[in-house]
Amino acid sequence: MRVAIRKIGESSAVILPKTLLGELGVADGDELAIAVVEGRIILAPLGAEVRAACARAATAAPAPREEPPSWSEPTNNEDDGLEDRAIRRL
Repeated sequence: MRVAIRKIGESSAVILPKTLLGELGVADGDELAIAVVEGRIILAPLGAEVRAACARAATAAPAPREEPPSWSEPTNNEDDGLEDRAIRRL
């Protein structure tokens, strides 16, 4: 089977024949996964489980971030007074 790439607006498309869609068990509006493998375009129907997982991932809230460290508190005591000593040397 041969198909052509067609210009549609600012995009390009490949029209899949109805017989091929029937063989795949898909219809207008169904989603397909697409990949390029060794220079070939691979299309595969997305099953209900994959669609549900994608929908959950798209709407999931991001994990809460840890609070950043407080920079106003010194993190070690070795640096206490370094600035004062450096100024006195000048």
